[in-house]
Amino acid sequence: MAYHDPQQEIFSTLRGLLIVEYGEDMVYDGGIPPLSTPYPFFYLGDATENTEMHLKDATSARVSVTVHVWHDDPGKRGTVSSMITAAIVAAGSITSTSNYNVHLLDESHDILPDTSTKVPLLHGVVTLTFIAFRR
Repeated sequence: MAYHDPQQEIFSTLRGLLIVEYGEDMVYDGGIPPLSTPYPFFYLGDATENTEMHLKDATSARVSVTVHVWHDDPGKRGTVSSMITAAIVAAGSITSTSNYNVHLLDESHDILPDTSTKVPLLHGVVTLTFIAFRR
């Protein structure tokens, strides 16, 4: 049986939950969406994994996924905050993937001004940390 690593399974599960909630046109990963992409949107960024323990019948790993939220209206901080909360709630609802039992250990988030484009943006950054145990 082929296994995916836990970070990929958690990343894909989280992406799927956000798509169900917000639609495929608001959830991106891989590359930053084109400039013509309407705001607000999610971008699933970095995913890291640290294998913690290899035992005869079990592997545990600590997985972190970074979710970004961008909005082009700085007056819509509440929308960014709601989208951040939705990402955290979705992450907390993940209890298993195809091959792993999963638990959300920690989350942290920031909302920052972003002046990297001609239009001022709000940039929400959410870091989600999970523990995964192979079943």
